[in-house]
Amino acid sequence: MKQSGCRVVYRSKDYQKLVDGRKYAMKYRDAVASLVVQDIIDRDRGLYTCEASNVHGYATSSAALRIKGSFRLLH
Repeated sequence: MKQSGCRVVYRSKDYQKLVDGRKYAMKYRDAVASLVVQDIIDRDRGLYTCEASNVHGYATSSAALRIKGSFRLLH
């Protein structure tokens, strides 16, 4: 994702590049990058990393997604 001269890449726990779509919603606005993980399941747990770069440098930020307990969908 490239916005205002800033390149932003999101990576999953196994360091695979994530793709914006139904599972992952990626936003970059006013110099703030965000990632929303949709329909979380157990295998989504892990460390997610955001990598941002522009002409001034490079920065990363990571967050751990933990899932506690169990849940069930009600239809």
